[in-house]
Amino acid sequence: PKEAAASKRGPRSGLDGKDATENCDGPEARAEAAENEVFRARQMLTLVLDTVPQRVFWKDRNSVFLGCNLPLALDAGFDDPSKLIGLTDYDMAWAPTAARYVADDKAVMEAGIPKVDYEEPQNRSDGTVGWLRTSKIPLRAMDGHIIGILCTYEDVTELKRAAEAIRRSEQFLDSIVENIPDMIFVKDAADLRFLLFNRAGERLLGHTRDEIVGKTDYDIHPKNEADFFAAKDREV
Repeated sequence: PKEAAASKRGPRSGLDGKDATENCDGPEARAEAAENEVFRARQMLTLVLDTVPQRVFWKDRNSVFLGCNLPLALDAGFDDPSKLIGLTDYDMAWAPTAARYVADDKAVMEAGIPKVDYEEPQNRSDGTVGWLRTSKIPLRAMDGHIIGILCTYEDVTELKRAAEAIRRSEQFLDSIVENIPDMIFVKDAADLRFLLFNRAGERLLGHTRDEIVGKTDYDIHPKNEADFFAAKDREV
């Protein structure tokens, strides 16, 4: 029978003349498979790190860069993260603020306590100054002692600019409201409590805004007048 003939020929050999089973399951094959798996895992980690918008980097105890993701490298003016390895903040475009960054690194590593979500300036490679929201976490070896620091930051420059624009706009509007000669006030639609009162209103009613804000017409006027004002407010 064909099955018997095949059995008599013995196990099939690979191209190198060795047992095919050994090629698939031998120590060398398993080691190669493990190396391939590690390589794929590193590729995936690099892809993830280079894709996230946050800048990620890590340093040794002397604040020397050991690695980073691509967004951080681009911020530093490099096209390859490997080019930062062995450098310090003093070698970067943000050298004017390097002492500040290194001092933060040292404080975090000495205390062994993370410092998270704090804002700080950054000199950029194009000569401008941006703002960062930074977090730093001590890196520990298997035995627990600190061997370096892991850092992340995100660029919040546009957020700060937007917040500053809103603040200036509010200041401008407040200035207009305060200087209009007519009484202006704002009430809460739910309970008709005063939320805002301008200077002209203070003069007209003879009360300071501290005495008015948070209160209703019933706290200021006789009941019949308060009823009238409340009814008018409800109509609106």
